[in-house]
Amino acid sequence: MVVEKLSSPPDHALQYLEERSGLGWLRERDIDLLICSELHAREALNEHFAQFVTSTSSHFFGAWVSHSEFDGESDLVVAFSGTNSLFKILLIENKIAAAFQPDQGRRYAERATRWKVKENVEQVITVLMAPSGYAERAGSEEFERFISYEDICDLLRGATDARSEFLSKCLAQAVEDHKSGYVAVPHEGSTKTWQKIQELSCTVAPKLAMKPSGSRPSGSSFIYFRDALGLEEYRQLVNVVYKAERGQVDLQFKATSVAELAKLAGPLISDHWKVAKASKSASIRIGVPKIDFANGMPNEADVIEGLSACEKLRGFFCDNEDVLETLFRERKKYQ
Repeated sequence: MVVEKLSSPPDHALQYLEERSGLGWLRERDIDLLICSELHAREALNEHFAQFVTSTSSHFFGAWVSHSEFDGESDLVVAFSGTNSLFKILLIENKIAAAFQPDQGRRYAERATRWKVKENVEQVITVLMAPSGYAERAGSEEFERFISYEDICDLLRGATDARSEFLSKCLAQAVEDHKSGYVAVPHEGSTKTWQKIQELSCTVAPKLAMKPSGSRPSGSSFIYFRDALGLEEYRQLVNVVYKAERGQVDLQFKATSVAELAKLAGPLISDHWKVAKASKSASIRIGVPKIDFANGMPNEADVIEGLSACEKLRGFFCDNEDVLETLFRERKKYQ
């Protein structure tokens, strides 16, 4: 076993959590869930969304995250009930910094057309929800309505409850992320490489539970198998990560020092594995062949070796869960 030394003493887990934002690196999925929760809890937000349907007697019926169909996914589906038990539906695409996927607006429009012929559906509107600057981007005009993060922030700013205040701050952070200028432009090579890795994972290591991926930007080469360990309550604290372009596979423990992990796991791991530092985390690491994401044609044998190493680390955690859990049992309280 090889142990990499820490360059500085580790932060206490609670201190680490206090110094980071509530959501860390903000994802569109985070906003989807928060908005969905707020729609179910706050009438004022319901009314803000209801302005996009025609009936003045519409009442909020429900909201759902990530509705998938054969031609793609709607980030949010919001339903209002009107007269004669007829429903008005909003199909919402949420954006923070990512570029539009090919034909995304058109596919939303086609989805809306299919929904309009469903029983008891009177109206279906496609909506883009994003920082206000998105309204000027090519592709935004394909959506019928636009909801800005800034307007939602203004609406929630007067709220006195902590939940709404938290959502308002998250949306404000997303606006700042957008202003920073980063746009995740789809890259053909990266996208094809992810698709190939996912395809192979289904046969080589199905227990990793790698989900199909959409378009990926250049430089997107870290694959987190967040469902591989079957522990929903710990999925933010320990993960199997395939750092394919670097030639590394990690069983990564968040807010953990190398010294802590080496002391606990050192006697258990194979001689050719090592305990290594990974940002503000520590990992049990296996070296594997590097994968080139540029041309979309990864060496299949190299990918299989990487996925096999991921499966070894998944199995290692499951076999030693009782021992390894002590690393994050206390941290879980502060998730």
